[in-house]
Amino acid sequence: MTTNAGGVPRTRSLAKAVTVLRAVSARPGASVSSIARETALPRATVTRIVATLADATLLARSEDEGWVLGPELVRLARRADPYRGLCRAARPQLV
Repeated sequence: MTTNAGGVPRTRSLAKAVTVLRAVSARPGASVSSIARETALPRATVTRIVATLADATLLARSEDEGWVLGPELVRLARRADPYRGLCRAARPQLV
């Protein structure tokens, strides 16, 4: 585990998984080898992370056998609403 400036422990494996997700997002269709090169993580580590993320449908194989963001990640992202607070604050003024 690592800690940030506030002293709260962090899980390195989760940070690595986020790094892999960002790499796949930047290069849809990437292979495990290219993800490993881009993230500077060992190929074996990337293989395990990709398999785990695929099990959760956060990643999926593309038609050309590379990796893309999966349907569960897309579903979760669609639920994010960066304007929720703005809409809540504006609602009384609009009624």
